[in-house]
Amino acid sequence: MDLRTFQGVLPPLLTPFEDDGSVDAEGVKNIVNHVIERGADGLFPAGSTGEGPCLTLCQWEALIAATARAARGRVPVFAGCIDTSLPRVMEKVKRAGKLGADAVVITPPFYFTFFNTDDIVAHYASILKESPVPVVAYNIPQCTHNALSVDGFERIAASRKLVGLKDSSGDWATFQLLLDVCKTHGIALLQGSESQSASAVLLGASGIVPGFGNYHPRLAKELYLAAASGNIAASMELQRKARKVSQIWRVTRFPYVAGKVALNIMGLCGTKTTVPERATAEQRKRIRQILLDTGAI
Repeated sequence: MDLRTFQGVLPPLLTPFEDDGSVDAEGVKNIVNHVIERGADGLFPAGSTGEGPCLTLCQWEALIAATARAARGRVPVFAGCIDTSLPRVMEKVKRAGKLGADAVVITPPFYFTFFNTDDIVAHYASILKESPVPVVAYNIPQCTHNALSVDGFERIAASRKLVGLKDSSGDWATFQLLLDVCKTHGIALLQGSESQSASAVLLGASGIVPGFGNYHPRLAKELYLAAASGNIAASMELQRKARKVSQIWRVTRFPYVAGKVALNIMGLCGTKTTVPERATAEQRKRIRQILLDTGAI
């Protein structure tokens, strides 16, 4: 499959852990089957939702391998390779394909904030030159504090190895400019902002990367299909419903704590995360009610 033509729903998968902190391979399998059977068109492990920047290299390797095994070639696997510097990113990029990933997803470097556009372009150029698998750029400046600018993206867009862009900036004006670049170069553009999913696809985005697609993948697929068919009324109504289910992320301080509770309620995995916060009984009750109210369970 030419991933430049990827279309549809790409859930950024939550990462299930055993009590000892190792990756729960059975939980990964449960989540993968759950989302694929309900319409997911691809899988994005080790992204922000999946605590990707928090994983040890051992955890990351186990997660990518487990996801690829569970996918069994049914949909492509986009492995998050989110790290602070070029050497650390390249370490993951060079392993991803061997672990079964079909593509890698790369943010600009982060932690240090003095990177300019030339630095970020050089970062991607090095990865595009060396990566054994296709590359998806990932713009999420609220986390990296280093944005992939429209000008910077345009300077790397001609590379045949660059197959897509995931924009989670939430900046609608920037998104539209990035969309123009993607259309010019035949690159898939994926909207990472849940609240802008329907509008982005109506405008021509290739797909969406909704976190709620972990626990309500059917809704994510219905929203995408309605917008892709140009049905404005239906897609806006489904976006309204998506806003309700997205309330789960705000029940706890760390969104993935709440997300994992939702999956636990559904019997898919445990609730352990990379942070010490645990949901209270009242928070768990609230999450269950949102799942019931939105038809996720």
